[in-house]
Amino acid sequence: MKKPIVLCLILSFIAIAVIAVCLLIPKNNMTVSKADNDTCTITTSSDSIKKGQDFTIQIAIKTAEPMQHLTAHLAFDNTLAEYTGKQDLVTGASGDFVLEDTFKEATSSKTYTLKFSALETGSCHFSLSNINFERFKDLSVVSLGEATADLEITANKKLDKDCTLSELAIAVGTMKEKWNPETYEYHITVPKDTELFPYSAVPSCEAATVASEGPEQLKDGINVFTITVTAPSGDSADYTLYVTR
Repeated sequence: MKKPIVLCLILSFIAIAVIAVCLLIPKNNMTVSKADNDTCTITTSSDSIKKGQDFTIQIAIKTAEPMQHLTAHLAFDNTLAEYTGKQDLVTGASGDFVLEDTFKEATSSKTYTLKFSALETGSCHFSLSNINFERFKDLSVVSLGEATADLEITANKKLDKDCTLSELAIAVGTMKEKWNPETYEYHITVPKDTELFPYSAVPSCEAATVASEGPEQLKDGINVFTITVTAPSGDSADYTLYVTR
């Protein structure tokens, strides 16, 4: 009868020892709530910038407990802005970046300055989300929420602002108006059996862009085609073609 009692005692001591060891092991990557003075802000170097100019955004992290590792997700409209800074801290492309940093020493405050170039006019929104850091003392994870900033990109008058066409050629039909780069509406008549309306538009400025909208196939009646010319400055103009079949 003594052997079972001794065995039970031994097993009890082993269980207590295992529990004690588990309590002493740090709970890595446990998520904890952020403190009131754990903050993250994102600011732009200016509220407004001109197309073609460079600018920066600044990300500032402050924490109550020192950090060991930091990650954050940065999103923006890559048709309006282009990241031109170093690739040592950010990874990704097409306006979808991950900022990641590891600290050899305990750090409670860190500021990052990221360089960009303004590509097109418009309101560019920067969103910083999934901002998490691991505390240096126990590697527990603290989430800082989100931070945002906006930048208005305006037309740059120092750049070429010519948004006219130098040439507009149609492959079929008769144009009522005489071609003139300063005339922005044209009325064109095509035969009844015409299904497609091919045309070409050449901008006066080689660096300007041309975008077209219109139906793929013609229908009976009036078909509207819009040609948008955007100058390097960001200025734009629309040419409208009213095609009657």
